[in-house]
Amino acid sequence: MNKIVFFLLFISISCFSQSQAIVSSLNQKIKYSDTEVNNVGYISIPMDRQIDQSTFIHVKLAMEDFRKNGAVFVLLDLNTPGGQVFAAQKVSSLLRELDMQYDIPVVAFINNWAVSAGAMLAYACRYIAVTPFSIMGAAEPVISTGSEVKQASEKINSALRAEFMNLAATYNRNQDIAEAMVDQDVILVYRNNRIVKLQDKDQIKQSDEIISNKGKLLTLNSDALRKYGIADIFLPAQKNDSISKQSQDKEAFERSLLFQHYFFKNIPNVQILTYKDWKTGFFSFLSHPIVSSLLLMGMLIGFYLEVNTPGFGVFGGIALGCLSLILLNSLAIQAINWLEIIMLLSGIALIIIELFVIPGFGFVGILGIVLTIAGLFAFMVPNIQDITFNPDKVTLTAISAFHKLTWLVASILIAAFVIFLLWKYLFPRFGLFNHIVLKGEQEGYVSGISKEMLPNVGDTGVVFTSLKTAGKVLLNEKLYDVSSEREYIEKGEKVIVVRIVGNRILVRKI
Repeated sequence: MNKIVFFLLFISISCFSQSQAIVSSLNQKIKYSDTEVNNVGYISIPMDRQIDQSTFIHVKLAMEDFRKNGAVFVLLDLNTPGGQVFAAQKVSSLLRELDMQYDIPVVAFINNWAVSAGAMLAYACRYIAVTPFSIMGAAEPVISTGSEVKQASEKINSALRAEFMNLAATYNRNQDIAEAMVDQDVILVYRNNRIVKLQDKDQIKQSDEIISNKGKLLTLNSDALRKYGIADIFLPAQKNDSISKQSQDKEAFERSLLFQHYFFKNIPNVQILTYKDWKTGFFSFLSHPIVSSLLLMGMLIGFYLEVNTPGFGVFGGIALGCLSLILLNSLAIQAINWLEIIMLLSGIALIIIELFVIPGFGFVGILGIVLTIAGLFAFMVPNIQDITFNPDKVTLTAISAFHKLTWLVASILIAAFVIFLLWKYLFPRFGLFNHIVLKGEQEGYVSGISKEMLPNVGDTGVVFTSLKTAGKVLLNEKLYDVSSEREYIEKGEKVIVVRIVGNRILVRKI
């Protein structure tokens, strides 16, 4: 009997001590005013919305808004089965940055589920609050191809394990628990009031409490989350009617049970800040890999078509529009520094100078192309510096950057292939973008070379003076004044006669 009383007393003292430690930490990190309005940021990630790029954009814009309005802390309402790994990793970075860099702590309220990518977001918060129905865990990455789902490679698994363990270590949570949520081969037991990681099932003792067994990902319920030090705050499942009437979003305020906790209940003059803006959906659409790739292809093809048409028309407008959307999307999502902007604008300026001011095509044009491509890479693959070829140092950021780089390279190759097809087959066949000339033979006197002295279509020769786009060519050991179809041709290049209009000779480079 005495032993039972002593055990219950020990448990009570431990719970009281833990509760006091949490309150002390809350008092230290969440500094509110007793007289002025206390703004609290509120972000909800519900069950019906997968964690994806739109989640990242929404959280990013919301965080910026909360910082401007001086939020004392942010409440992250989680009830999600997960989503995309890379999007969750970027959101996690935002949550940690808000705490570490701006001293605005984030409280994750697990409103039922924080599974898979949702568990990553919970780990990125300084405090985790749970109810009796909360669960958290099961974060093994898989690859969805639309028709099937398959397990991700070991490199991605390894990177995700490292990410979970780093997040857990940030706020002094058990790293083995975090690893077991990602790796189904981890064996954990609770032995002598400690979490112990085992190498094999044979090491399990009869007195051990098994936390995670081999072959299954770890998912913890509310009691386990509290027992193993993952959750900091417990909220009873009951509605609190004494909600502050000063909140902007009373419904969102009531959805969260967090303010039933005695610490948060005592915060006066609470005003809930929620972020809602149409720009979130717009930028989410622009940032999709397929959309960004189509924009890049549209820009490249549009500029090519514009160069081959007189004046400035529809194609140039399309190209500039695509470029503007690429820049706008990058400015909204990534912090673009001035060096990247200077590189891109300088490259475009050099290309314009080469095309319209300097005759021929040389070093200036090549430098412009290099700078333009480098600027585009910097805009569209902002994390390219994180790509590493060392298999032992692969990170989630590097994998994400590599995926973006793959989309970018594929877009450039496809655009180049389309341009080649247009130049090789479509334009010559239909006579698109040719210079305006008068066709047909006229009776009587024809100024210039007589028809009998003209070369035949198909004759080949060598450029005697550079064609820009007119010049002289040596054909059949005779010099002729000729014109190229659409291109500059340097001296010494071989050409072929493709068409004769009147006494005008048109050639193309072989």
